[in-house]
Amino acid sequence: MFDLIHEEDKAHILNFEVAIADFFRPMHYRERFNYKLQYDFRVLHAKGHYVRILNQMIVVGYNKASNTILTFGVNANITHLKKDNRPMLSFVALDDGPSFFDVVVKSVYKPSKGILSPREKQVLKLMLEGLISKEISCRLNISKYTVDSHRKHLLEKTNSKSVSEMIKKSIVNGWI
Repeated sequence: MFDLIHEEDKAHILNFEVAIADFFRPMHYRERFNYKLQYDFRVLHAKGHYVRILNQMIVVGYNKASNTILTFGVNANITHLKKDNRPMLSFVALDDGPSFFDVVVKSVYKPSKGILSPREKQVLKLMLEGLISKEISCRLNISKYTVDSHRKHLLEKTNSKSVSEMIKKSIVNGWI
């Protein structure tokens, strides 16, 4: 599903998820039932164009440690309602509590700058799956030496000293 989301919106969604966790963390677990959270983003439609989706969720279950473990969500196409491309996060009170609209979130994850080629992104995603160079070469139908070359370029382009550092930077900066 994440691959279908518009590249410009991926960092927003990840930052929204961080803000949601920060919003709910200090609350008593029963208070979480009093809020509906919602945010919007663009997703690729089966016909090849992007549509704007409103994602709305409520908490419906928690475990013995008071951690949220179950949510109920509804997604709706709001392309006809919202014309700008700026995603928005809101917390809507379901009781008499305060609601928070268009919440300003910390920029933990950065929008993609597109520093990686499409093939480098493919190699990196397969590395994230735990595949080694030989397995990646078979999957992409290229030589192991080409994969090794991509890996070397990935380290250089991301200014990383190790694969784990490169993967962390790639996720945080929205390169994949």
